[in-house]
Order: sequence, then structure tokens, then C-alpha cells
Amino acid sequence: MLVYIRYFLLALLSLFITISSQAQKEASQSASIQAIKDSIDTIERHIIAKESYTESLAAGGWTLPVGVRRTVGENTYTVMIERIYMNARGRYFSASVIMRIPESKEPLYFRATDIPLGMNGIGSNKIPLIENTTIQLNGTNSIELLTENKNTYVEIQCNGSYNQLCIEGKHTFTKIDNSNKTSPQTESFRTQVLAWNDMVSRLDQNHPNNSASRANYKSIVKTILSPNPNEGIFHTWVLLSDTATLDYKIMDEQGETVIENIGSKARKLHTEEFNLGYLPAGIYFLHIIHPSERKIIRFLKE
Repeated sequence: MLVYIRYFLLALLSLFITISSQAQKEASQSASIQAIKDSIDTIERHIIAKESYTESLAAGGWTLPVGVRRTVGENTYTVMIERIYMNARGRYFSASVIMRIPESKEPLYFRATDIPLGMNGIGSNKIPLIENTTIQLNGTNSIELLTENKNTYVEIQCNGSYNQLCIEGKHTFTKIDNSNKTSPQTESFRTQVLAWNDMVSRLDQNHPNNSASRANYKSIVKTILSPNPNEGIFHTWVLLSDTATLDYKIMDEQGETVIENIGSKARKLHTEEFNLGYLPAGIYFLHIIHPSERKIIRFLKE
């Protein structure tokens, strides 16, 4: 009997050690990923503060870190070049991208090191997503972005600017059969798109009965903030696809909220006036918050 008890206790101890080791490993991985995010955030704040942007690395006249910008529709994508270095094998650089999407308060973080830098440019290279991420679109409609095979990444052009978004993931949605019965379905997919919105629209086309994500992208039709730059007084115009209320929040470049919960009445065209004359000069971000979507506008207070 004592022998069985001894074996049982040893088995429990072994199980405890295994669970404890796994928990420590997961905690270490989480801390490492958070450190990478913090580093990328710091680089972005530096680039914003110094207005260190270029349209192409070939243009010259820039210092590191530098943001290489490309505008696609209403969105501007910035590839942040952190450092360039040489070793016995050749020239290399490190780069990162922060991609903000309306469905998530947490942005998507991409980073790559040891990217080859040749005499004719950098060629077509990949900046992979740093961790698996689930984006909740609406209800049971969600997208899981996968990183195991490094097939979720931002592809950059030879001049260092954004080229396209490549995704490997799983799409979970509600399927409606001929008798109007619903059931959750999950499908794996891989796609290459110019912008995030294109990917969600493509998934909607594959499942026309599922309109949740499509509604997200058509809620806010157009946004204007003027003048920009300004001296603290500016106006906003927000056109919606349907009548809805909006909330507004303004954050500084350190991520601190300076104004929030400015509610509005339900209407289709929203106009607001802001007076930030009491705030110091600098870069600020206006968050326009719709019940199913969020837009962020960057502006400069002189």
C-alpha cells in the first residue's frame, strides 16, 4: 500500500513540475512578446515626435529610425526601419510595422530582423506578425491570425515601403442553412490583399449570409479633421452609412488620454468643434468611436 502511495505522490509531483514549467515558459514568452511591443511603440513615438518620414529609402537624406510611408485609400501604412548593419555575409536591416484596425483596440505588431539589403534595394521581403491574434468582428464572427508557419506578414517593396498584407488564418462565422437554422463554422484560409478591409470584404463575399463584418467597414464612410496642423481649435466631419451615435477620445503621443467620452446625438452626419488651446504643442490622435467601428486621425497642434 505504501508503495502505491509513494508512486501516486511521485506522479503528482511530476505533474506539478510539468505544469509549473509550462506556466513559466508561457509567462516568459508573454513577457518577451510584450517587450517587443514596447520596443516597437517606442520607435513609433520617436518617429512621430521627430517627423522622421520618407516616401522611399532611395530618396536619401534620412536618419534612423525612419518611417517609410505609403497611403492606400484612406489608410497610411508605415514601415519603420530601426537599424542597418553589416557583417561578413553582407548588409542587413531590422524593421517593424504597427497596423491599427477598427475592430481592435490593440494594434497588430509585425517585426523582422536580418533582412538582406542588396545593392539594388531590399527586394521583396516579409515582416511577420509577432504573435497569434484573434480579432472579434461581431458576435460569433471572428478571424484568428496565425504565426506558426510565418505566413501572416507585411510584405515590403524594394524601396522599403508597404506592399501588401499576407494572412494565414481561421475564419469563424455563423452559417445559415435552407431552413434558417444557424451553426458556427470555422474555415482555414490564406490570402494576399492590399489592405485589411479587402481581406474582410473577401471573406464576406465567400459567405454572403454573414453580414456582420461587412457592416463594420461601411459604418464610417468618410472623416475630415480641419485644419491640420492647427493651434488647438479644429472641426471634424464624420459621415456614417446610417444613423448612429459617436463617442470621441483624444490621446497624446505617449498614449495618455486627454479627452474622452464626448458623446453625440444619433445622426448620419456628425460635426464637432474641439478647443485644445490649453494643451501643449505636439502630436495627438483623435479616436472616433462608432458602436461597431473605430477611426483614428493623427493631427498636429502647433
